[in-house]
Formats: sequence, C-alpha cells, structure tokens
Amino acid sequence: MIRLESVIVLGTIAALTLLTGTAHAMAERPEEIESIESLQNWVHEQGYNYTVEENWITELPPGDQDSLCGYRPPERPEEPLPENLTLISEREEVSPTAESDTPLEVPSRYDAMALGYVTPVRDQGGCGSCWIFAATADLESTLAIRESNLPDISEQELGDCSIWRTDAGYNWCNGGDELMTTNHFTIYGASEESCHPYRGTPGSCSDCPILKNVNNWRMITGANGESQIEVIKRAILDYGPVYSTIYANNVFYAYKSGVYEDWSPENPNHAIQIIGWDDTLSHSHGRGAWLIKNSWGREWGSSGPYPGCAWVAYGSANLGDYTNAIVSYSEPGETIFHHDEYGWREWGITKSSGAVSFTPTKNLTLTAIDFWTESNCNYEISIFDKINDEGNGTYTFTSQLGTSINGTANESGYYSIPLGTPIPLRAGDEFIVQINFSCEYIPIEYWRSSWLPDWETHAELSNKSYYSSDGRNFYSAKPYDIGIRARAREFEASISGMNFNDLNSNGIRDRGEPGLAGWQIVLKNSTNLTIARTTTDENGNYTFHSLSKGVYTLSVILKDGWRQTCPAEGEYTIVINESENNITGINFGNRELPHEPVPLLTPLSIIVLIGAGMVTGVRGIKRYKTL
Repeated sequence: MIRLESVIVLGTIAALTLLTGTAHAMAERPEEIESIESLQNWVHEQGYNYTVEENWITELPPGDQDSLCGYRPPERPEEPLPENLTLISEREEVSPTAESDTPLEVPSRYDAMALGYVTPVRDQGGCGSCWIFAATADLESTLAIRESNLPDISEQELGDCSIWRTDAGYNWCNGGDELMTTNHFTIYGASEESCHPYRGTPGSCSDCPILKNVNNWRMITGANGESQIEVIKRAILDYGPVYSTIYANNVFYAYKSGVYEDWSPENPNHAIQIIGWDDTLSHSHGRGAWLIKNSWGREWGSSGPYPGCAWVAYGSANLGDYTNAIVSYSEPGETIFHHDEYGWREWGITKSSGAVSFTPTKNLTLTAIDFWTESNCNYEISIFDKINDEGNGTYTFTSQLGTSINGTANESGYYSIPLGTPIPLRAGDEFIVQINFSCEYIPIEYWRSSWLPDWETHAELSNKSYYSSDGRNFYSAKPYDIGIRARAREFEASISGMNFNDLNSNGIRDRGEPGLAGWQIVLKNSTNLTIARTTTDENGNYTFHSLSKGVYTLSVILKDGWRQTCPAEGEYTIVINESENNITGINFGNRELPHEPVPLLTPLSIIVLIGAGMVTGVRGIKRYKTL
C-alpha cells in the first residue's frame, strides 16, 4: 500500500525536477552564457565534443564581438515591387551541380591547405570585414592552384576602392556580401597587400596596380547550402577552396579544437573559406565535417586542424549557405565596358533580351562579352554596329559584327564568353551587344536593402541599355541599366598599304602611278567572315588598327570598269603574331579597262552581217570593251 505522504513527496520532487529542467533549458542558449567554464559545460551537456577557450575575441564586449560578423545575407524585399521587377533568386537552391564536364571521384578526405592551395590565416581585427577576407582568400587560392605561388591580396584596397565606398560613402566595416566584392573584382581587379596594407578601418583608395581581374564567378548554393554537401565538395574539386558563410555566436567565438557544431536555425552572419572536408570525423548528428579557414588570426582555433582554422560538422551552424567561387581570372590591361557600376544585386526585369551600347574612346580589340545571369539559362550573344531609331520608342540593331555565340549558363553568377574571332573597335564608333536569354528575367542594376545606400540616390543611368520581348524590337530600359559588359584590349597589330592605279599593268607601283581614293578594302578572318572594312584616303592609303593575333585575308572591292593587277591571286593572306604585328606595304594595283571605239560599218560589212542573219541593222550592234 502506497502512503499518501509518499505520493505527495514524489509529486513534489517530480514537479521540482520539471521546473528545474525547464529553467535549465531556458538558460541553455549559449548566447546567455558568459564564462568560458560555463560555455564548456554547455558544450558537453549537448553531447558535443569540442573545446573552447579565452581569446582576444571573447575578451571583447558582446556588441564588439558581434560586429566581427559582417556577412549580410540576402533580404526579401518589402512589397510592392516596381513593375516588371523581381528579386531573381531567393537562392533556396542555386544549382544542383558544379560545371565540370568530367565526372570527378570525390574523396572522403580533402585538405587544400596541405596541398599548398591556401594562403596563411589573416586577421580582420575589430572590423566587420569577414566578407572581404573570404573573397580575397578565394582569389588567392585560385591563383595558388593555377600559378603555384601564394599571393597576398589587399583587403584594404578592395574595401577602400569599391564603388560602395568611393561613390556611396559606405563603411565597409559594417558588413557586406560576395556580390559587392565580385563586382569590384570583375570591373577593376585585385591588388597586392604590399601596395595597400590592411588597417582595419575605412580610408582612401590607393589606386594600386592591378594584379588580376576576375572574369568568371559562380554561385554554388543558396539558403539551403548546409544540406548541399556533395555540391560543395564538387565545387571545391572543380574550382578550388570556396567562399561560404556560417552562423557564428559566442561559442564559435571561443572555439579551440574539435568538431564544432551548433544546430540552431539562425541565418548566417559570418563569411569564411571552406578549404576541405573529412567524412570520417564524428559528431552528435553523425559523421563528416568541413575544414574552414577563418579571418580572426591564429589565436582563434589555436588547437584546431591548423591555428585559425576549424572543423565544423556537416549541416550545422548553416555552414555552406551562399557558397560561391571565383572560377577564372585575366591579366590586367583590359578595358571593361559597363553601365552597371554597382553590379548585380540579383534583381531582374521580365524580358527575354537585353542590349547595351558602348563607344570606345580609342582603338581597341573586342575579345569577350560578360554578363550576370541566373542558373540554367541559355544565351545567344550578337554584336552590332548600328542602332536604328524606328520611331515610337522602338530601336533595332543592324550591321552585325562577327557571328552569334550560343551557350548555356548552368550556374548563377558572372560569365565572360570569349569571342571566337576578336573584333576591331574604332575610337568613336558605337557598338551594341545584344543577348537573348532563355530564362525569365534579364539582369539589371537595382537593389533594395535596409543596410545599403538608396538605389535612387546613387545609381547613375546611362540611357544606353535596352530590352526586348522578341529579340528584334528593343525599347529603352530606363530607369535601369542592364548587367551586360564587354572586354577589350589594346593590341598594336595593324595592316596598312595602298591602292594604286597600275598604269602599265605590271603589278608594281611605279613612279608616277597615283593612289586611288574612296576604294573599299575588306578584312576577313580565317573562317572567311568579314570583320572589318575601311576606305582608302585621298592618297589611296588605308590602315586596319587594333588587330589581334590570327590569320586574315585582305581584298579590294573592284569598281566597274577596272581590273586588279596586284596581287595576282586576288587577295592577300596575312598572319599576325607576336613578332609580326605591324604589317605594312600590302598594296593593291588596279588598272582601268580601256574602251575600244565602235568600228564604222561599210555598206559591204552591213550586207555581210545581214546575210549571216546576225543583225538587221546598225541599231543591234553592241559596244564591247577589251582587256
């Protein structure tokens, strides 16, 4: 028989236990724990197996600690949206796979630091510039893989020279994202640390020499990146260590060693670099961990896989969200034609074709077309020489230069598509780049964010952007600029010569034989495609400037009543390379055909002709020219 007193006592104990447990659970959020000892106890109570310790970050006031986490994830805009505009990507899932055409065997362990692909751990100090450090680390690794050296990119120059700083006055220590860094890298490029050392506070741009310019960049994951483990692995094998994000709190601030894990659902607030993985490492939710490089110096994670680095359990702390990668770069010296000064903020307009026009200020060679895009999008690039105002706000483009280029963008990001045959550009001559997209939206320069300067105040409209629903009839895209760009280089190669009147028909310009003005000279590439035309000047001279390396054919368009005497084959074949790049003396000789007088017909000849049945009178006789 159970005594009533026992029941009361047991019930009281149970109630107290329940209340105590509830109170303990309410205090279990690590953000509410202050001492390192209590944090370590909390870690063990969760069943986690990593250690924490005091470091320079834990000694900061809580507000200063949080300010180190400067990554700003995408914001859902408030309604209503401007007409025909949308935020293209909520980035729940950007792309199912990376772009390699060759299937790769994914190892169970990978360590880019051990392979020499990762630069030393940096220290961002008390500034919220993690988003810049993750970007420079990404580019440094890309360079290390391709050039077998470990560069040191200037974070200070990137922050101080970004248009968000120079034009909008934005304090980059307050945070940012990968779209801001990519925009600067693709328009301007990156410089070396030695030119503008890091100070950890905004300053002035030093206009350092450009080391490299990024020309291809990809978004790998979106807001569900923590679950896309195989996608991220594949991207690292394809592209190298990647820029990624994580949710960091006061436990992360104190990380020392082991496999870090935190399964809270908060959005990422900190940018890092994923440099490897190990599928065999265990944690409370299974096995497998990412190897990350942080930017808080070597004191943080002092006993981690490397000082300043950490293991983080797959799927925890939202690590892997908004992962992205620099894919390739180009050498400095390019001219980047663009109207979207602030780049792409993932906004698009509901049209199928976009176009932009540019006017070079000097002779150049057009080498590539760049654009921003969402994933799984086919594109067709065409370049034109003439804009036609058809009235009623309608424009068409004609006089195509070169042939159209078709392709598919599998991943969202920034693409640079090289031209099969570079196109000469003349100073002052406008050209148009048109891209037909199969996806629903075309990229525009627009943003609406709570933490950025206003778009209406800072974006400068070029009035050189156009959109179309059918790819033929275009309309001004104002008040927006479209995210299509063009790359060009200076190349001193040229072909010049003279078109002369070959009076004695010997194919050689002799003394006294004048030049022929106003004749057209045609330049074709190795596929027999006309890429340029020019007209001889008053002295019969011509020049083709800004030609790239390659094989060309050169011919003259004959005028009626003339015969070409030089060259005998009718055209020249010209090879331009590093040593042969200033081709002169390519002359064309032409001779005007003489007119034979019409012979007088005697009565006898008329009778003979009539008798032969050839003519019935003088009226039917033709006037012939002879060579």
